[in-house]
Amino acid sequence: MLKVSVITPIYKTEQYLEKCLLSLVAQTLEDIEFIWVDNGANDECREIIKKYETKRPNIKVIHLETNKGYGGAMNAGLDVAEGDYIGFCDSDDWVDVDYYEKLYSATHDGEFDVVYTEYQMEFEDKTVIRSHLSNKVLANLLQEKIDILRDGAIWDKLFRRRLIHDNNIRFFEHSRSYYEDNVLLMQAVLRANSIAMITGCYYHYVQHIASLMHNTSQAVEHKESLLNVISYIIDLMYSNNLSNDEKLSGLRFINRSLSLKGLLRQTSQYNTLIQKLPKDDFILSQLANLYNSLHLPWFKRIFCIQNNMLGKHFYLLGVKFKLKKGESK
Repeated sequence: MLKVSVITPIYKTEQYLEKCLLSLVAQTLEDIEFIWVDNGANDECREIIKKYETKRPNIKVIHLETNKGYGGAMNAGLDVAEGDYIGFCDSDDWVDVDYYEKLYSATHDGEFDVVYTEYQMEFEDKTVIRSHLSNKVLANLLQEKIDILRDGAIWDKLFRRRLIHDNNIRFFEHSRSYYEDNVLLMQAVLRANSIAMITGCYYHYVQHIASLMHNTSQAVEHKESLLNVISYIIDLMYSNNLSNDEKLSGLRFINRSLSLKGLLRQTSQYNTLIQKLPKDDFILSQLANLYNSLHLPWFKRIFCIQNNMLGKHFYLLGVKFKLKKGESK
């Protein structure tokens, strides 16, 4: 029985792909399969795939006739995954050789639905460690499960396959869509019984100008996807009847992962978002409070106290001071 399936969508990452696949085939976990999705990749990527697809057993290569977008490629991998747990690795990143062995060991033979680690952001001139938000190592209550999420990444986690398939958890399948990790992650968190965390950085998230999330040439598509993903997550919170405290945690997660505060700085985007949302008085009032705190008239910036989902602040002569930590409580 396979313990882990790892899905990697591949598209125009020939500069980084060999290092990625080399790190995967070197994994110390034996009962693991790798699913490499050729998402309309170029010839250079396909040559690298051929070089490594016979390096160890249980490597599946899926050739999509046309590019299905990030979500379409991921869903194609989910359709054929057979491991007890499912992981993800982007084709321009790489992992330590014992990464999936450590993650699978943290499941305690299936005790936890989701496990995750810290990770390293790899820049050309430096490495930055992204650590957990809290000291908790186990979360069972929904608010706790949301609060411990650092951001919307999925490649630093393992998800129980039954959790994904029994709940029909999927990615969006638009040809140009971004931030989709958040879509799968929030669906999984809302349905997971428990989440466990381990310390240590075993995943290497490579930062480069050509990456999907750093490509500013599609700014309009980025903004549209951002609004769609945020409204989708808020709709999930509404339709799953979360308590007000849980909704607050969800909104703080959106701010951490999707820069809700940055979006609300633009009135046009705020108005567009509001039109997309369910008529939940609590959520709408929280968004309005945050929006208003970002658009104070000049006379209130001289001195006032503001209280919103991100905590309590006061302004003195135009300088903002935080009075109460609220984002990760």
